[in-house]
Amino acid sequence: MAHAPSSSSAFPAALPPECLRAVCDSEHFGFDTTEALEAHPGDLGQERAMEALRFGLAIEQADYNIFVLGEEGCGKHATTFRVLRAHAAGRPVPPDVCYVHNFDEPLHPRLLTMPAGRGAALRADMQAFVRELKLAIEGAPGSATNSERIEALLRELRERYAKFPEVLAFFDAVQKDVLDTAVSGIGIDDDGGETDGEEGVHTVFSRYQVRLLVDHSQTSGAPVVFEDNPGYGNLMGRIEHLVRQGVQVSHFNLIRSGALHRANGGYLVVDAERLLAQPHAWEGLKRTLRSGEIRIEPPAGSQSWSGALTLDPQSVPCALKVVMIGNRETYYDLMEHDPVFAELFKVAADFSDDLLRTPENEVEYARLLAMLTREAGLLPLDRAAVGRMVEEGARIAEDARRLSLRIRRLSGLMQEADYYARARGAQATCIGRADIEAALAARARRVSLYPEKVRESMLDGETLIATSGARAGQVNALAAIELAGERFGHPVRVSATVRLGDGDVVDIERESNLGGEIHSKGVMILSAFLAARYARHQPLSLSASLVFEQSYAQVEGDSASLGELCALLSALTRLPIEQRLAVTGSVNQFGEVQVIGSVNEKIEGFFDLCAARGLDGSHGVVIPAASARHLMLREDVVEAARAGRFHIFPVRTVDEAMSVLTGVPAGEADARGLMPKGSVNDKAARALAEMTLARHAHTDGHGAARRGRRGYR
Repeated sequence: MAHAPSSSSAFPAALPPECLRAVCDSEHFGFDTTEALEAHPGDLGQERAMEALRFGLAIEQADYNIFVLGEEGCGKHATTFRVLRAHAAGRPVPPDVCYVHNFDEPLHPRLLTMPAGRGAALRADMQAFVRELKLAIEGAPGSATNSERIEALLRELRERYAKFPEVLAFFDAVQKDVLDTAVSGIGIDDDGGETDGEEGVHTVFSRYQVRLLVDHSQTSGAPVVFEDNPGYGNLMGRIEHLVRQGVQVSHFNLIRSGALHRANGGYLVVDAERLLAQPHAWEGLKRTLRSGEIRIEPPAGSQSWSGALTLDPQSVPCALKVVMIGNRETYYDLMEHDPVFAELFKVAADFSDDLLRTPENEVEYARLLAMLTREAGLLPLDRAAVGRMVEEGARIAEDARRLSLRIRRLSGLMQEADYYARARGAQATCIGRADIEAALAARARRVSLYPEKVRESMLDGETLIATSGARAGQVNALAAIELAGERFGHPVRVSATVRLGDGDVVDIERESNLGGEIHSKGVMILSAFLAARYARHQPLSLSASLVFEQSYAQVEGDSASLGELCALLSALTRLPIEQRLAVTGSVNQFGEVQVIGSVNEKIEGFFDLCAARGLDGSHGVVIPAASARHLMLREDVVEAARAGRFHIFPVRTVDEAMSVLTGVPAGEADARGLMPKGSVNDKAARALAEMTLARHAHTDGHGAARRGRRGYR
């Protein structure tokens, strides 16, 4: 892969066309289409995250829950579930969870845990017992024969569940209650309704049943539960109520399970942002993990005196592992502001959003694309289409030497390309490079209305952006805007004025509350640079103002600080800046140019404006040399550069930038510290020296006048 040429010249050379886009040579792929490839398991470039996931799942100690973090769309959900299900398949199936009536304390239902499948069997057996009990009571209520029949039914049940002491204790309580209550002669209606002769029947018989809260009869391995809506009740479970004679009442058959119950003995997966957005849910989850038991109760913030008669079921022992999935900001915020989080989530699985671009990884990338096409039921990609996807992956990563792992975006692009491939007719057997190009062009067209309106305002002269001529104190900076997940760039005019003063640089954006903190920091750095370079042994006797012309929204970032400094130096030296050029870059106190983001979109935004007005071979963009490796420009921009109609100039210092923008050498100090006469730095030093002399003269004149007035008096 080519890089920017190294040059110590005062006038940096433009980048050659081969440095503007790292083309993928698809001929080195040893396949015709991805149909011949073995699908990648989906964890490409995620070795660190996979190691953390497997460690977190294997360690048995409590509090080693897992937080999966990474950028949106990098495949962390799919990969996490793939790993979880594979791990859970070899784990034991947890027991069924049941609640039964507590005959001694009806408001405190008792917990029964049974081996997987036995809970459903117990529920069915107790339903059959209730049916037999109804028939017995209907046939001869209160008779001795009736009592013997009931005892026989329970004896049979005891034999069936002889290995479960808690179930036998429940049978004993049922037998005592049946003999004391049910056989005493209560009338029964057909639908089980109740009112003294009728209402009591439903209450009596329902309390002999079993509430099967969690049924694992069909479960294989440990459960993996994803709670898409992790509200408090959906996590912890809830108790429903009925209205009886104007009063809310409940019983154990109205207990509803939560995701924690269903995942108990296995793995619960939740989205961190959704969890934290739900009232009380995060506090409830933490309380459960710390106490090791699931309590079905109202959230702490809503517990109050009311007329509702509610239950307090026996808590369920909790032994599960929670996997939270979220972005990096959420993870770091929780680590900083919630000490309990660090105690409970001791494993972080950090998913990368790109990987190094090497010939070997390009082949693995092809396997990843094969996996995505098969999962989505798409046509396979031919080798040229894979090469185009590799190039787009580098552009999404904003680095020609890396490949994006934004799985969602890659998959979406291939789905759109599949549409164009199938539109060609039945003869289409695979997705080609032209289909990828068509999908990209259509996507750009769909989101192009706003950038086109911005460009039209420049072409119509409503927004003042010059692409010809030269002017002092004025430069074309470049801005990038993101709308609906798509970025585009456009030029913005930055102007500077200087005057005699006390060394302050006024940021008009900040003064008008339109400048962000990072932008304001960049402007402060400019003042420090001017003082350090030109006023080490004398006061900095200028004042300056900087502004983004026709900017009516918040300005943030420091990627325009190079342009702002060049505008300041131009205003100070009166050297005009070529308006056929635009500039982007951040600068430090030593005048070194630093890398910036969205360099491709910024260059293309200026290119589109110049192309609309007519490229004449003089147009171009000045960028940081460190950003040259990020270039993955559109092919039309590369072709214009190859034809000599557009140029990209990499610079390492503000001196190099000023040389390109003004056509005047910046100049380097000699052994005596003197600059070459006529150079940019010479003109700047002379202008500041003149301002210093003028300031001293102005101060001395005022001092003499004040002394004269004092003498006169």
